[in-house]
Amino acid sequence: MKKYLSAKNISIGATVLALIASGVFFLTNGSSNGGSGRALPNGIVPGPAGIASGALIGRGQTAWVLTNTGTASNAQLISVSTGKVSAIIPTSLDATSIAFGAQNTVAVGAGTPTSGFVAFFNGITRFQTGVIPTAGPVTAVSAVPHSNNFYAMISTPTAKAIQILNPVLMRVEKPTFPLPSDATSFTVSADGATLVVLKLGGKVTYISTTTGQITQTFEVGPNPISVAVSPDATRLYVLKGIGSLNVAVINASTEAVLRAIAAPQNAHALAVTSDGASLVDFVGTYKVGNIQIFSTN
Repeated sequence: MKKYLSAKNISIGATVLALIASGVFFLTNGSSNGGSGRALPNGIVPGPAGIASGALIGRGQTAWVLTNTGTASNAQLISVSTGKVSAIIPTSLDATSIAFGAQNTVAVGAGTPTSGFVAFFNGITRFQTGVIPTAGPVTAVSAVPHSNNFYAMISTPTAKAIQILNPVLMRVEKPTFPLPSDATSFTVSADGATLVVLKLGGKVTYISTTTGQITQTFEVGPNPISVAVSPDATRLYVLKGIGSLNVAVINASTEAVLRAIAAPQNAHALAVTSDGASLVDFVGTYKVGNIQIFSTN
């Protein structure tokens, strides 16, 4: 990944100062999880304003980001090394999340207080290929590795669940996975076998996509808002919300927090490159946005 983050990046120090001035970048001292300190980013790349979610493509040279400035919402294809935008797809103002999957499919989840849907686009032609209505507002969407399907997290006032969406047949597949009422976000393991679900109280739950059964639950710390899993499933990266302001690096086998990565105040989502070498943090407010790259070593 480092070869994409060399001379083309602007000075990290100058960028940090600019982001501090804008109120986007903020570091706290020490680790709230007893880790051995906080790693700083290898690169900070300015991006479009309003970044709310992101999905890496392959080894992370490019990414699709969902932006919302309050007056417009778009899916944008961006270079992770330069921040240059090469494609823009208008999306619903109710859009909440974005994912990138097989056959160059871009999925954008959306939700109103009473309804939800996922819109699908061809990442090459930029044309919309279809829309799948969901059982409720979509708060997160994730691609299923090595499959055409996507998972969507549905959140209603009375229930939460994950539905499987088939953009080829444009339908919801069975089964549906019920979630606890305090579930906040999720991702899918690289082998597609496990749903990794964050809960508001500070726990993570593993759910088998084969049986629907819970296979593991453990503490990850307060205010978790986004999770990423290393390709070999040995590490979890959990982004904390206001009050923690860090990414906990967790050994999935021992459940121990290994270290903390410094996260900015307006971070929204995490992603790991397909080679496992880098962690990418998507950051944004209505006025500014940036992408931060960390080494996973």
